[in-house]
Amino acid sequence: MQSPNVSFANSTQIFSSPIQHQMPTSPILLQNPSINSNSPVQKSFSYESECKKICLNRFKYVLFITATMQYLLFMIFSIPLNLKYLHPIEWFKEFFVILISPLTIISVIHGISCLNLLLKEKIYYPTRISRFIKSFTYEVLMTLLNFLIGLFTARMFVRYLDDYYKSPTIKNEDKIVLNECYSFLLFCGVFMRLYYHFKYRDHDFEELTFPTVNQSKFSQIKQEFFTSIKSSFAKSLMPTFHFIGFYIFFGSGFSYFLRKIYMLNASNASFWSTFAILFNIRLLFYSYILAAFILSNIKIMKKIVNMFATQPHQFSIAGTNTLILSKALELNKIKITLHLAAQDLFLLADNANDSRRKEFYSLSIPGGHPHNWKQLVQQILILIDTFSSDLKANIEYVAKNRNNNTSPNNLNIAMSRFYEQKRMIRETNEINGIRSFVTSPLKVTNEPTVEKRSQFLMNVKQKLMSNHLIAYLFGEEESGKLNFILSQNSQVIIWVVQGVSAIVARSVKEDNFGIIQHDIKAILKSFIKLKSVLDKAGAINTIAKDRNLYAVKAALRRSLYRIVTEFSSFFDDMMLDPEDIRALQTFVSFKEL
Repeated sequence: MQSPNVSFANSTQIFSSPIQHQMPTSPILLQNPSINSNSPVQKSFSYESECKKICLNRFKYVLFITATMQYLLFMIFSIPLNLKYLHPIEWFKEFFVILISPLTIISVIHGISCLNLLLKEKIYYPTRISRFIKSFTYEVLMTLLNFLIGLFTARMFVRYLDDYYKSPTIKNEDKIVLNECYSFLLFCGVFMRLYYHFKYRDHDFEELTFPTVNQSKFSQIKQEFFTSIKSSFAKSLMPTFHFIGFYIFFGSGFSYFLRKIYMLNASNASFWSTFAILFNIRLLFYSYILAAFILSNIKIMKKIVNMFATQPHQFSIAGTNTLILSKALELNKIKITLHLAAQDLFLLADNANDSRRKEFYSLSIPGGHPHNWKQLVQQILILIDTFSSDLKANIEYVAKNRNNNTSPNNLNIAMSRFYEQKRMIRETNEINGIRSFVTSPLKVTNEPTVEKRSQFLMNVKQKLMSNHLIAYLFGEEESGKLNFILSQNSQVIIWVVQGVSAIVARSVKEDNFGIIQHDIKAILKSFIKLKSVLDKAGAINTIAKDRNLYAVKAALRRSLYRIVTEFSSFFDDMMLDPEDIRALQTFVSFKEL
C-alpha cells in the first residue's frame, strides 16, 4: 500500500508549561453518553455489523457503477465496428438488452464474490501448498465464473459485428454446420478472460491502494476510464498472439463443445482449414478488439472497487448506537474498516480546522473524565504494541533459524560426546588390565537411538527440501511472516502514529484541560519500542529494502520529531525514563536520519 506523503504544519507556540494548563473561566464540559451510567445501552447493537453495513453501502454503488461502465464500454467499442449504434434509440435499446442479459447477472455474482474478500480477515499461509488447499474451492468457483463471463462477453460482443460473424451457424453443402468464425470469437472471449484472471488475479481486490490526494469520484472515474482503455489496447496485442497459437492446437476441442451445445453435425473443417481462418484479417482484428475490451472491463472494475472502498469515512468520536472511532480501531478482523478508521484519525489530526478534535479535549458529565481521549489512546497503544510484538517475535524466529543453519548440529555434538566418553573408558580399562564381565558402568539408554532417528529424519527433510520444486511448494520463505505483517498493517500504523502525534502536538494550543499531556510518556515509550524493533527488522537482508518497512520508519521518525519539537523542554516534568531520554537525544539534536 502506498503511504500518503503528508506533512503536518508545525505548531511553534510554546506555553510556559504545557503540563500545567490553567482552567478556562467558563469551561465547556461535554457529556459523553457512551460512558454515562444512566443512559441505557442497547445490547442488540453490534459494532461488527455496523462495519459491514458501511462496506455494503459502498459495494452497492460499486456494482451499479460497474454495470454502467460495462454498457459504456460496449457502446464505445461497438461504434467503430457498426455505425448504426450511433443512433440514440439504439443506445437506449442496447442499455436494456445489456441490463437483462446473463452477462450482467454473472458479473454481479462475480463482483459480490470478489468484494466479499474485503470483509474477510486475511490469513497467513506458511507454504504455497497450504494456501492452495485452503483456497481450492474458491479458485474453482472463480474460474468457472470467469469462464462464463468470457463466454457471455464474447456472445454480447459479436452482436455488434456483421451478420456473418454473429451467426452461430452457416449453411454448407445443404446442411447446417457451426460457424468457425463465431467459434473463434467465443473461444477468444473465454481464453482472454481466463488469461487475465490468472495473470492479474481476483485476489488483487484485497490489496487496496489509498490515494495520496483525495479527488472527486467523477474526476477519478473519468481519468481511470480513458486511461484503462488506452493501456488495454497496448497490453492486448501479445495476448492476442498467444491466443492464436493456443487456438491452433485446442480450437477444435472448443468447436466440438459448441457443436454439442447447438446439436449440430460435424463440419468438413480440417487442421488446415484452421490455418485458413487465421488468415482472416478482419477476424483477427475483431479478436484484438475483444481482448482489449475484456482487459478494460477488468481494470475499470478494480479501479472502481478501489475508489469506493478507500473513500474517507468520518466516524463519530462518542455515542451509544453508532460506530465510534475507537471501536472501529478495535475491530481489526475487518481490515477495510480498520484502514478507514486509521485514515479518519490521520485526516482528523491533519485538518487544522476539524471541530471533531475538540471532543478529545472534553470531559464527561458526570465525573469530569476524558473518556473520549482515553478510549482512543488506549486502542492506539494496543495497535502499536501488538504490531511491535509481532514483528519482534518473527525477527527472533528468523534469527534463530539462521543460527541453527550456521551453527553445528546439537545432535551431532551430543553423539560425538557420547562415543568419545565410551572410547576413553575402554582405553582406560585396557591400560589397567581391567576386563569388564558385568554391565558397563556407563548408563545405557535409548537416547542415542532416538537421536539417530531424529538426525535421520532431519537429513531426509533437508534432502527433500534441496529439491527446488518441493521447496517451492512445501517450503516457507525465511521472512514470509514478516513481509505478511508489514503488508497487512503498515498503512494502519503509518496513519495511527502520525495521527496521534499530530493530536499531541496540537494539544499545546487546543487542550485547555491538559488531558493529552498525561499520556505523552506512554506514547513516547510505545514509539521508542517500535523504533527499536524496526531497526532490528532493517538488519534482515530479505526485508531491508521493503517499501512498507521504509514507510513505517519514515512515518515514525516524522512523528517523533513532531512530539519532541514541542515537548523536549519539558521531559523532566513528564518524568520520562532515563533510557527513553537517551533514545530521544538524537531527535532533540536533530541528528536522527
